[in-house]
Amino acid sequence: MKGFQLGKDENAGGKAGPYQFLILLFSILLLILAVYLWRGLEARNPNAPIVDMLRSRGYTVELDQLYYVGSFPDQSISQVLSGVDLSEAVAASEAAGFPSRVDQAGEVSLLVCMLGNGDAITVYLLDGEMELCFLQSVVDGSVTPLDEVQA
Repeated sequence: MKGFQLGKDENAGGKAGPYQFLILLFSILLLILAVYLWRGLEARNPNAPIVDMLRSRGYTVELDQLYYVGSFPDQSISQVLSGVDLSEAVAASEAAGFPSRVDQAGEVSLLVCMLGNGDAITVYLLDGEMELCFLQSVVDGSVTPLDEVQA
């Protein structure tokens, strides 16, 4: 009686048997599926367009750096931030090309992206679209347009 040898089929004369071929084929298909799903996860994330926009402006950011702070239905950005002077934030956001309509009502969502240098990118969405977006220094609170200082 011969001992078991991995990869050899006694009846095949040293060639791989049909079961080994099927296992290899299944393994390759499983690997292809895993790569496809892994690459597709980022594309299907609802915040992927925000990260893509930030990357297109020269920022090195990943999806896991973007934090969802909260959502405020049937409100405007100025209502959400009542009592806060938004003039600097609006000027910075408009300078970067964002609509910045802080008095328009809708579904307001707030997202923050912390950068490696300690600054934060603040993004307000209005009905799912980027409305008000600016770079804010965590040290002194100053607000600048996205394109002015890059991390």
